[in-house]
Amino acid sequence: VYADALLHCFHQANSLSRKTASSTKPISRKTVWKKVQMAYTELLRVGAKTYPSYHPERIALLDDLAYLCHLYADVCDQATVTICMIEAARARAADMKLEEIDRMKTAQRLNEIDHHLLECRRLQRLQELRTTKTKRPSKLKRLWKFLFRRSKLRK
Repeated sequence: VYADALLHCFHQANSLSRKTASSTKPISRKTVWKKVQMAYTELLRVGAKTYPSYHPERIALLDDLAYLCHLYADVCDQATVTICMIEAARARAADMKLEEIDRMKTAQRLNEIDHHLLECRRLQRLQELRTTKTKRPSKLKRLWKFLFRRSKLRK
């Protein structure tokens, strides 16, 4: 099942990176993110059926997705970040079933996941603050428009 999922990921990556003469339009980051999101959603679904939440392979998938969320923070959706946080919390709650050495490795990876997700959220908030500039109409601008309209009406 993982082989099929990875084959699908590589096929999607190939279709994104293929240079065709007919397509001169560059591929947007949002398009790349949607493909990554689709592939990793499928991988996480299969991983959830195959491995318990504390298993290192499942945590590795989660770590990869959190890193990609960090890389694509400008186009990453909030739902994916939330799913990553929920999965990390599940892994953290269930890691008592691991041995001490594996528990330490898992804790380190979970800290990396938290770091990536917090950085992603920080970048998203920063971008949101940049784009939601409140527009206050200035008094001078309104006065200028009022006078300009009056002068047009007189003519």
